[in-house]
Amino acid sequence: MELSCPDVPNTAAHLTQSGTQRQRIRQACKQCHLLKAKCSGTSPTCQRCCKKGISCEYTVPKPLLKTRKRRRAVPYLEKQQTTPLSPLERAEHTCEKPSSGNIASEIASMGCNITHKDQHRNKDGDTCEGLGLQKTIVRLYIDAYFEYISPLCENGFIHRALFLRAWTSGKVDPVLLKAICSASADFVPANSDASTRRDGWLSEAECYIWTNIGRPSIAILQVLVIVISQNLALSRFSALQLLLAVASKMAYLLRLNHENPKLTTTAREIRRRIMWSIFILERRLAGGQEDLTTCPKNAMHIQLPSTEKDFELAISSRTGPLVPTEADGESSSMGIRAYFCRLSSIRHEILQYTRRVISQGASANDTGSELLQLESDLLNFKNSLPEALVLNERNLNLRAFSPQMRRYVMLHAAWHQCHCDLYRFMIPGLRDSLSSGTLRNTSSELMMYCQAQAVDHVNALVDLLQMVLRIGDGIMLDPGIKILVYQCTRIITRASDIGLLGTKSERLETLSKLTIAAEVLLPIIAVNQSTSQLVSCRADSIVKTLLPLCRLR
Repeated sequence: MELSCPDVPNTAAHLTQSGTQRQRIRQACKQCHLLKAKCSGTSPTCQRCCKKGISCEYTVPKPLLKTRKRRRAVPYLEKQQTTPLSPLERAEHTCEKPSSGNIASEIASMGCNITHKDQHRNKDGDTCEGLGLQKTIVRLYIDAYFEYISPLCENGFIHRALFLRAWTSGKVDPVLLKAICSASADFVPANSDASTRRDGWLSEAECYIWTNIGRPSIAILQVLVIVISQNLALSRFSALQLLLAVASKMAYLLRLNHENPKLTTTAREIRRRIMWSIFILERRLAGGQEDLTTCPKNAMHIQLPSTEKDFELAISSRTGPLVPTEADGESSSMGIRAYFCRLSSIRHEILQYTRRVISQGASANDTGSELLQLESDLLNFKNSLPEALVLNERNLNLRAFSPQMRRYVMLHAAWHQCHCDLYRFMIPGLRDSLSSGTLRNTSSELMMYCQAQAVDHVNALVDLLQMVLRIGDGIMLDPGIKILVYQCTRIITRASDIGLLGTKSERLETLSKLTIAAEVLLPIIAVNQSTSQLVSCRADSIVKTLLPLCRLR
């Protein structure tokens, strides 16, 4: 019986992906392999064994006729993107359309981070491995953040519902979680190693920032702003300017200073709030120095933050720009955060003016018109506030023991601080006052006016703090209030030395009021050692002023 030798079949196993004849077979038979001869690899017998008339055997059964999957070429940017995409970035990449206001769909589309899925949870789901704490304890840290940190004017860019949804499902960014827990650690009752744990989380967050500085993302920027805010609260100023510069440049690269109508309502508001947080922090730390600012007013092409209600419920609203115009009018969606952004800009201009006058040594008479213009800006700002935000005891009581209390008190305290910054350079003896020669060349009317205005606004600020104390003890205010109390002390004690407080009894009354008002710092002292040191200096300054007066009585 004559054997017919099979031809090489045109099967998928014998063809390349381009359709040409495969030159090399996947496996040779035993005889061809032993003689190192070329084998056709056909089954049941190869062409060489068929021609030789010998038996043909394969060592193992022929492999399944499947084409080998080639590795997909990964684009360069995808290989570089080892940092997890935040929910906002995923929305940008998919060009997500604005939602119809359904918060459930917002949470589903934005409230998770699939890259870090379950990395911070163990198998039983009861412990956060990255933090080394039980989930119930971690929830205390998260709640403390949204109660004490998020209400501050320079924070509030994390949506609570979306974050908690991501955290409970195990999809939250673990580094962001550590930054949040570090920021709120001082507000959670803990054992003696709480500060060590807090500093450890803070260091890990900072290392994460510097490691991924070349891959800007919303997630990294959120961590960065929280780190900056925490270092500011702890009075750690060494690297704040550098971190702020990195934050502003990263925000520009992500175009956070421009509106993006393709994103959802919540995503757009989160981006705005991050950008305005950087703006407020930079204005607070620049001290009027133009060289230290990287967020000029003309670069802020976004509207001001919306109210907390609109943010929490994903309500699309229209607020005004940084510089108000008559055409824009005032929006009902303008909350305390929005007005605080405007006030921060005015204060920066005031500090620029006073620094320039002091450094140039020019007569204040020549710049009186500019001083009056800044004074007018502050008055217009006050008049632009809606009735619900005007300073009075009723509005203060309505916000008592609520997160809005901190923003409300800080807004009006900062307004009085702006006046103190504008006028105090006319009080001789202060570090940031005009030289004695320049003061001699200044008209007595202008100098007396500025001195009287500075003292009046310090007294008004003291009255505001006493109003807060009348509500109840233990009210936690914005940590930035400690700087205001310190400035009040400097102005009052110096004004007392040069006789600007009136009679001896009036001086004692003013100084006693300031001592009582400083009690608003006690809740802050409990969680902030730097504030305790500041109050100690304040108390020493007041005691040195009070003792001589008491002896005279």
